[in-house]
Amino acid sequence: MIYILSHWRIAFANNIYTKTICSFLAYLILRYAFFYDDTPIIRLIANCVWPIIAVLGYTIGYKNYTSENLSAIARVYLTFIVPFFVYNVFLSFTLTYDTDEFAKDAFFICLIFLPYIFLLKSPKWKYILYIIFAAIAFISTKRTILIATILSGVLFFLKTKRGKESLALVILFVIIFSFSPLSKDIIANTSDRFLSIGEDGGSGRNTLYFQIWTDISSNYSTQDILVGKGFSSVSHLVGMDAHMDILQILHSLGFIGLIIYLTIYIIILYKLKMYKNIVDYNDHLGLITFITFICFVIVANMNCFIFNPSFSVPMFFLISLFIGAISCRLQYYQRFHI
Repeated sequence: MIYILSHWRIAFANNIYTKTICSFLAYLILRYAFFYDDTPIIRLIANCVWPIIAVLGYTIGYKNYTSENLSAIARVYLTFIVPFFVYNVFLSFTLTYDTDEFAKDAFFICLIFLPYIFLLKSPKWKYILYIIFAAIAFISTKRTILIATILSGVLFFLKTKRGKESLALVILFVIIFSFSPLSKDIIANTSDRFLSIGEDGGSGRNTLYFQIWTDISSNYSTQDILVGKGFSSVSHLVGMDAHMDILQILHSLGFIGLIIYLTIYIIILYKLKMYKNIVDYNDHLGLITFITFICFVIVANMNCFIFNPSFSVPMFFLISLFIGAISCRLQYYQRFHI
C-alpha cells in the first residue's frame, strides 16, 4: 500500500485499468455495507486483497517495463516460489488425494508459473521448466490445468517460431515418461477424466450451473438481479462455489458487479490490441500477456478463483504486472511516434 501511494500518479492518473479495479473494490465494500450479507467480515477482507495487489502489480510493471527488469522479476519469483510449489506437489502424493483439498488444488499453481517461465531470457531454461510443469499438469489429471498448459505452450513456442525444437522436446519427454512406473496409471486416470465429461457433466458442473442459473431466473428480485445476494449466496444454495467466476459474480454481486468485472477483461484485451501496433519491442510481452489472460479465463471459469485469494491474488498480480509494462511502453510509443 505504501508503494502504491508513493507512486499514486502511475497507479491512478489517466489509468482506466486500475480505476476500474478500484471501482470493483469500492463496490465490494459498499455492497457489503448497505445490503444484507451474512458473510464474515474476514472473508470480505480476503476478497479485497486481489484488487489492491492488482494495482500494486500494475505499478511495479509500469516502473519496470524493460525486458531485462521483467526477466529479473521472473527469476526472483521462480527462485523463491518453486520450492514451495514442489513441496505442495509432494504433499499431494503423500496425503490422501480425495480428502486434502489444499494438496489437490496445489496443482493449479503451475499455471501461475508458466508466464514467468516464458519471460526468462534463456531458451534452455524455458524448455526445461515448461516440460517439468507440463509433466506436473499431466500428473495432476486436472482437465482445465492440462488444457491451459498445453494451449499456452503451443501458442508461445509456435508464435516464437520454435516449433521444431518444441516438438523434439515433447517427443523426448514422451519417450522418457513412457518408461516411468507411474505412466500407465497416470495416462489411464487422465484419459478417464476426459472420456467421462459426457457422463458426469464435467464433474457435476452442468447440474451446478443449472441450479444456480435457475435460482437467478426464478427467485431473484430486481434488487437481487442488480446487486446479488452476497458473497456466500452460492455456497448457501449448492454447498460450494459456482466453479465459474462469471456465474459466481452474477449470483453474489449481481449485474453491477459482473459489468465492472467484465470491463476489466475488456480493458486488458483493448490494451493488447493497441500493443500489437508497436514495432519497437520484440520480446513477446504481448503474447505472454495474452497467454496468461487466456489461461486465467479458462481456468477461472471452469473453477472459481474470484473468491479464492490463493489464486486470484497471484494471477491478478501477474496480469497487472504485464499490463503495467505494456501501458508504459504504449505511453512512450505515443509520445515519440505521434
